[in-house]
Amino acid sequence: MGGFNAFIDVSANTLLQKKTDEKLRSRVFGVLTSLGGMFFILPVLFLGILSDLAGVGPILLGQGVLIFGLFIFKIRRALYEFT
Repeated sequence: MGGFNAFIDVSANTLLQKKTDEKLRSRVFGVLTSLGGMFFILPVLFLGILSDLAGVGPILLGQGVLIFGLFIFKIRRALYEFT
């Protein structure tokens, strides 16, 4: 999952750099970094507490099931729209 995240991050940052006015670029990236740090800490804390209660194995299994379920959902939706 982390490897594929790099494809999204690099593309999004490149697009932001190209489309943002040069005078505002530092502000845009500053706000983006601040908001990212603020919101990305929530799942880390939540899953940390859950893994203390349930163990690491069930948490990783749950994440895998969730990601696989989303994958199947997207594939089925794409096939439905294609036909």
